[in-house]
Amino acid sequence: MCCLKRFLLLFFILSYSLTLFAQNRYASRSKKAIAYYEKALGAMQLNKYSEVFENLKLAQKKDNKFTDVFLLRAEVYRQLNDFEREAKTLEHVVAIDPDYFPYVFFNLGVAYYNSGEYLKGIESLEYFINQGKAKPVSIGRAQNYILKCKQAQELKDNPVPFEPLSLGNGINNALDQYWPSLSLDGKTMVYTVMMVDSTRKDIFGNFAHQEDFYKSTFNEGQWLKGVPLGAPINTSGNEGAQQLSADGKTLVFTGCNRHDGFGNCDIYISTQSEAGWSIPENMGPVINSRFSEKQPSLSPDGRKLYFSSNRPGGIGEMDIWVAERLPDGFWKQPVNLGSIINTVYDEGSPFIFADNKSLYFSSLGHVGLGMNDIFFSKQTDSSGWSKPVNLGYPINSHRDEIGLVIAKDGRTAYFASTLVGGNWDIYQFDMPLEVRPNPVSYVSGFIFDADDHRSLAAEFQLLSLSTGDTVIQTKAQTDDGSYLVCLPLGDDYALNVSHPNYLFRSVNFSLNQVHEASQPYLLNIGLNKIQVGKTIVLENVFFAKDSFNILPQSLVELNKIVEFVQFNPKLHFEIGGHTDNSGSEKYNQLLSEKRAEAVYNFVIGKLGTNINLSYKGFGQSKPVAPNDTPENRAKNRRTELKVIGEK
Repeated sequence: MCCLKRFLLLFFILSYSLTLFAQNRYASRSKKAIAYYEKALGAMQLNKYSEVFENLKLAQKKDNKFTDVFLLRAEVYRQLNDFEREAKTLEHVVAIDPDYFPYVFFNLGVAYYNSGEYLKGIESLEYFINQGKAKPVSIGRAQNYILKCKQAQELKDNPVPFEPLSLGNGINNALDQYWPSLSLDGKTMVYTVMMVDSTRKDIFGNFAHQEDFYKSTFNEGQWLKGVPLGAPINTSGNEGAQQLSADGKTLVFTGCNRHDGFGNCDIYISTQSEAGWSIPENMGPVINSRFSEKQPSLSPDGRKLYFSSNRPGGIGEMDIWVAERLPDGFWKQPVNLGSIINTVYDEGSPFIFADNKSLYFSSLGHVGLGMNDIFFSKQTDSSGWSKPVNLGYPINSHRDEIGLVIAKDGRTAYFASTLVGGNWDIYQFDMPLEVRPNPVSYVSGFIFDADDHRSLAAEFQLLSLSTGDTVIQTKAQTDDGSYLVCLPLGDDYALNVSHPNYLFRSVNFSLNQVHEASQPYLLNIGLNKIQVGKTIVLENVFFAKDSFNILPQSLVELNKIVEFVQFNPKLHFEIGGHTDNSGSEKYNQLLSEKRAEAVYNFVIGKLGTNINLSYKGFGQSKPVAPNDTPENRAKNRRTELKVIGEK
């Protein structure tokens, strides 16, 4: 697992400590104890922690009240993020000689905060201030930690519902498992496993570790035994902090210190086909920099990539950024999410939910309970975000919480924790109502040739008719023309489907209720080849009642007509207007002509009059259904685009 930033606020304490340690005014007169202690200091400079502990143990045997031994041991525990042991060691320092090291009560207060003992932290920090020995800058830092302790205690005093459930032996075992990622249908999970490499040792003298990806499938109510994702994704190096795309066919992940990298850590991408996973590719110099880019999260439509980076232009150490994919497949320059999300400390592990608006991320800077807590924010407009909300205690604790993902039901969350036995395992739990994302629904279908029913890997675009914004833009599967997408509820949508040498197709529908993956909203689309005489029904062109005034939600479709006519200059098109049989034939004829003319005027307003386009009204003369029900009359009130010739 990637190392986390240590608290820089303690740097001045460490500097003071090492200055004290470097002097010869030790709290011991035992030469042997001092000799062992100085060996420990030397090992400390080289980050050889096992040697530090060994020499401190020997020094303590020679003088068990050697205060410097316990101060240095506490500092090692702090650097290893073992704050409980740090606090107990500093308590021992206070018991031996509370006046020896002036900042011991500050260090102890911070250790209490980092180990979740907030009331003890307040008491120790207030004692440090009341001693009257600290400089104003130190008092300010102590007051800041007192505030953090009070805020954390308030969260702890108001717990949220939390009943974590282990994913079982199929995924969790004696190794560390973390960073889960889910496919849209919730049936595939890719996660990171920390493997032990007994052939190498790290700087601490322990066996080296290596991160690999594993994959598990959900079947008959349980997660099956995970298997390595294998080559070419898994390598002898480390792969981690990954995310699986909505369709389960694309994997983005973090790779560090690679020969093709631009910086320390870069983001890589691999796609799955019938032949297996492709060789991972560096996402290039727009996404990656000479700094670090980590923890990527693709939006459900694949058009945005969220990630954490310490590149220039940020607010803190690691910030969350987002890059947008252009229609040609290239990426725009990443944009910092701004000061509402990012702080002067670290933010990371972003996860964007299927509604494309609900963002979950970890932070050291927002009001929390200690280390990295998980927060929730919702996009308010194209670039704005709501104030982040802490998910609450005990979902968050004084330890690190990172890598949260949420199933598309918006209720089931997955994350890794050391809840049991000290190992990282993956758990699921129900999200509290207050921090759940918007409800979403599944839409599924097939895209095919309307004549021979051959499957087509067509491009399709889903747009909100209320805003005109593109919600999803992607392709159907190459093997069977299928698609499965997730959309927010409570909106009207336009679906535009296009494929080379075919007429585009547009439909509209409303999503007012949840459709689960097992019973999605079905929308099968047949496309007609571009041939003279073929017609497109423009289902997303709307008029006011008994009027030829085009309604605003028609803009999406009108722009699609402009694009299609522009890219087919050798074809001659006709805009046709049709009505039902309500009213007189004369009235309906005039209304149909005016409506066809209105669409025609929009197109020539964009492309000019030098195009092969005409219009015609047919009134009620060409119904496609009997005018016997409101639904059938709605079908007859239509606008069409017809191919009537070619050059």
